[in-house]
Amino acid sequence: MQLTRCSTSIEKVFVTVNSNPTATINAVNLAVTGDEITFDGSGSNDPDSDGLSYTWDFGDGQGGQSEATASHAYAQGGTYTVQLTVDDNKGTECSKDITTMNVTINTPPTAVINAVNVACAGGEVSFDGSGSSDLDGDVLTYTWDFGDGTDKQSGPNVTHVYNNGGTYTVSLTVNDNKGTDRSTDTTSMNITINTPPSAVLSTVSLACTGDEISFDASGSSDADGDPLSYTWDFGDGSSGASGSHVTHVYSKGGSYAVKLSIDDDKGTVCSSDLTDTKVRINTPPVADAGPNHVCCLDAVSDFDGSGSFDADGDSLSYSWDFGDGNTGEGAKVNHVYSKQGTYTVTLTVNDNSGTKCDSSSDSFTAVVNAKPTSIIKVR
Repeated sequence: MQLTRCSTSIEKVFVTVNSNPTATINAVNLAVTGDEITFDGSGSNDPDSDGLSYTWDFGDGQGGQSEATASHAYAQGGTYTVQLTVDDNKGTECSKDITTMNVTINTPPTAVINAVNVACAGGEVSFDGSGSSDLDGDVLTYTWDFGDGTDKQSGPNVTHVYNNGGTYTVSLTVNDNKGTDRSTDTTSMNITINTPPSAVLSTVSLACTGDEISFDASGSSDADGDPLSYTWDFGDGSSGASGSHVTHVYSKGGSYAVKLSIDDDKGTVCSSDLTDTKVRINTPPVADAGPNHVCCLDAVSDFDGSGSFDADGDSLSYSWDFGDGNTGEGAKVNHVYSKQGTYTVTLTVNDNSGTKCDSSSDSFTAVVNAKPTSIIKVR
């Protein structure tokens, strides 16, 4: 065998070895629904300096973005897995890298206050924040500010006492403690605290039938400066009077309970006040001295005033003036005239009520004659 120099053949083959790219995501891991979040994949790299392509999956069914930096807003709260795939487009098994991160999307809570908007000073007011909600189901903390400078309270249901009247702004802040810039929500309401009015009534305690009596309530007051309405009850069945100054006429005697009710029209249990007083209405007595009399000189004459009466049933006192400078007391009296003549006898009866109409008088004429003298003539 003869060997030649061309019996050996050598072929060179060039092999490209691809290095794996590395995917990296830089983004916040906590945000709020509706906020646009920036996801930065520009920190991804390829050791071979190959140009990379980017594919994003935001975990909520949305994707399709292919830039190194992408932005996305979540419509609903929850925890989402964000996935970034980088590809150096070499077509090898090691041309791609995938990385993921979790982002928690917080739905802000909603604060709700349920309470009356008008209450009374010194009374306990209940405030209910249990209607507040968090769509993510987060446990809420509650902070109450009552607007009067007192310490804040916590809890879904609280009570508070306002010592002074006025309008206060009550605020409730709820917090889901997720630490986002919108983990809290604050709502407020105005509450008017009413100070009860004070009713004051001034009038006479004694008067007469037919008198126009003045009733004055101008001393009534309201610490909050609220305008007051006035309702009067005169105790005799009449109605309809209003205002701080009124007058009334009683047609019958008796003792009447006059009531004054004032109201500040705030609609609270402490919006009104009531006061009353007694007024005695006197009916004048009627004097009846009896008929005219013919009296005998130096003889006892009887006078009877027992026909006098008082419609109110008051006890009467009786004073007699016999017209000759002498007087007497009592319903029935007698008197001796020492001189002939015609006299006016006056009876005054008094019911001792102390009113200007506590007495009345009646008179009659007494004619005093001398006894006839018997003369016997002897012839």
